Amino acid sequence: GTEITYTITEDAVDGYSTAYDGYNVINSHDTETINIPVAKIWEDDDNDYGHRPDSIDVALLADGGETGMTLTLTEDNDWSGDFEGLPKYAAGGEIEYTIRETDDDVLQYYTPQISGDAEIGFIIVNQREYFDIDEEIVVDEDDRDSWVKSEPVNENNAIQVEMSVPLPVIETEELGSGKYTMVFHEVLDSQVVLDELDTDIGVYLNSSGVSKLSSVNTLADASDREKVKHQYYTLNFDPDDGCSLHVDVDLTALYTDGVITEEDLLGGTEIMIFFYADLEGTGLNGSYRLTAWYQVYNGDQLQYTSAEDFVEVYTFEISVLKYDTSALTGDDYEGAALAGAKMGLYNDAACEDPVIRNDVPYTATSGQDGLAIFYGLTEGTYYVTELEAPEGYVCSDQVMEATVSRDMDGYICELRFANDPAAADVPRAPEKTVDAGDGTEVTTGQELTYTISYYNSGSETADVTITDTLEAGLDFVSATDGGTYDQETRTVTWTIADAPAYTEGSVELTAAVNGDADRADGVSNTAAVQIGSDAAADTNSVNNPLPSDEGTTGTPDDGNPDKGNPDDGNPDKGNPDNGNPGTGGTGGTGSNGGNTHSPQTDGPEPVLTMIALAAGVAAAAAGGAALSLRAYRRREYVGKRLKK
Repeated sequence: GTEITYTITEDAVDGYSTAYDGYNVINSHDTETINIPVAKIWEDDDNDYGHRPDSIDVALLADGGETGMTLTLTEDNDWSGDFEGLPKYAAGGEIEYTIRETDDDVLQYYTPQISGDAEIGFIIVNQREYFDIDEEIVVDEDDRDSWVKSEPVNENNAIQVEMSVPLPVIETEELGSGKYTMVFHEVLDSQVVLDELDTDIGVYLNSSGVSKLSSVNTLADASDREKVKHQYYTLNFDPDDGCSLHVDVDLTALYTDGVITEEDLLGGTEIMIFFYADLEGTGLNGSYRLTAWYQVYNGDQLQYTSAEDFVEVYTFEISVLKYDTSALTGDDYEGAALAGAKMGLYNDAACEDPVIRNDVPYTATSGQDGLAIFYGLTEGTYYVTELEAPEGYVCSDQVMEATVSRDMDGYICELRFANDPAAADVPRAPEKTVDAGDGTEVTTGQELTYTISYYNSGSETADVTITDTLEAGLDFVSATDGGTYDQETRTVTWTIADAPAYTEGSVELTAAVNGDADRADGVSNTAAVQIGSDAAADTNSVNNPLPSDEGTTGTPDDGNPDKGNPDDGNPDKGNPDNGNPGTGGTGGTGSNGGNTHSPQTDGPEPVLTMIALAAGVAAAAAGGAALSLRAYRRREYVGKRLKK
């Protein structure tokens, strides 16, 4: 027999390579490695304080433990690098790698924020968001990121003022052992006043995790801030340096009591002052400057004075004069002033987007001087319309544009709105007109457009119902304003909802003159109008005559050639059954089979005419079934006449 040779094989095992030594299988583990990129980003206004180091060291941690590996990042390597050849697994599991920044000098001035992971890499962002005590705040008036801010003047003629700056950087040992205070100085325009009893001044701290408060408008929005208790600050409404207000904040007490921490001092926590100042007097539209700066003291020793900052508050006014047109003499609008008109202010010409004040649409009502005034407006374009007219006057539907800007005199835009006295509640008869003109001659087939006018003479809105019944000589063509036509009753009906008081309106009806129109009387039309609950009133009647000698088109398929009907183009009035040829009629030119008929005289001439007509019809090429039948009937009729 033949000797059997045996071999062995092993299925592949993930993460291992396989080798054979005789019948021994050797599995070797393949170590998978990874590279982890790291990048540093500086957010410090291009190192304007000079605290950015030449290099930083980043330590690598594996499963939370130090690996002893560090990566040095510098400007020369674009503040980026890689941890290379790192094992991905250990003890049968994937290793979790993290990093940390190690330089204490850097951490003194910057707060690192690390994002990412081992798979996509890590990014370290170093932010610096605070001012040193020995640095000034520089303000560029053309492009200011001011720490003094304000809101527009509100409906109570008050300005909300906000001052917001980071806490000064002070060594905590000094802060705890000294007596550090931060004094805010505020100088207000002469027409801007503070009332010590009524002014609500708030002092707040904002954590470094919350952005600066440029978007915060009211104290009610301060839910993410902690109000500093009054024991930590004092208010001075009559300081001896000419300022309008001093706010002295005790930084040492805040630190000692744990309200602020070392992290707040190094992390850019802001301290904020909020208050409302009132505009005093009348004619408040204008420009007002609010100036502020702050100082830091240790006891009585001045440590730092910031540069002055300011905010210019502009407030504008739109003044609307309402006047009575019936009382106006020349240009004496004030003498015709009208009280009680309610005006609305809008951001758009369609008056769909109202300006909001105190959570409701901004409105103003004219006083005895006729003025309705919108105060405290910001620069821009607005639209004004009347919402309610004074009693006894017609509300205007006019919309007026008003633009306020810094280059206008007095920061005020003046408008004049007229009101007409309401008409007496006397009904006005509805009226009807026709485009062809009343009494004008019209022809068959001509379209006539009737206009029906109405007037709501009442003091309130009312529904209007209009009906117009067409006589037999008119065919309906169309109606405007939603008019509907009932073919059975030949009536057009309009329903107009909520017609305004003291307002007129109109609708139109188009109809065509048909062959049933009475030539003696012409075509006439009258409509009825009902306003509200009043009884319906008829309009005047309009009439259009028709020409007495107008020809018409005959009916080629009526089968009767000699009944003297002017509508079929045949003037014969004879009766084919009584042997009387009749007398000539006045029928016009017919279209019967393409032959022209003329009035006939007594005697045998009609017979000869009919013979000629029959021959002509029979000879017509392809005259159509109706014409052939008509020709046959005419020949039959002629035969009867000849037999007699």
